[in-house]
Amino acid sequence: MLQGASTELGQACVTTLFTILLLTQGGIFLTHPQLATLSCDRPNSNLGICKLMLSSLLGKKVVPFPLTQLEGAEVKHHGKLRQLVLLLPDGKLHFPVNHGFSDTEGKAAQINAFLQNSEIQSLSLRQDSRWATYSMGLIMTGFGSWLIWSYISNLLKRFSSRPDL
Repeated sequence: MLQGASTELGQACVTTLFTILLLTQGGIFLTHPQLATLSCDRPNSNLGICKLMLSSLLGKKVVPFPLTQLEGAEVKHHGKLRQLVLLLPDGKLHFPVNHGFSDTEGKAAQINAFLQNSEIQSLSLRQDSRWATYSMGLIMTGFGSWLIWSYISNLLKRFSSRPDL
């Protein structure tokens, strides 16, 4: 009897930890910025302004900076995922990790080509990973919610079927 209770308690702990992990990761996917837009306008040879806009369910963040500060772009690898990084003299601006299927290397090359050719007047790039990240977030939070519901309903069934002591 005690052995069965110990096993059941262990399973409950593992299920609870797994559920918390799923719900947390799902929440991160749902609220992490998934849409990034970079726009640079160069009305005169090198004078201009760039704007990086990051959008998520929590809102938008706009980071303006002078075009003269943009030194280039590179791609950072996270396993199979890629991240576009803008190089500035005082640090780096990171696009969200690309969970979608867009060409991150191509975007970096496009930014570097824009910087090398002052005749190009404007640059506009968009990285949209919403379908991939929202899908993963919904799957994880949905499965985690189902685990909670299943566990609670099993507990309620067990307590309701127990004879009064």
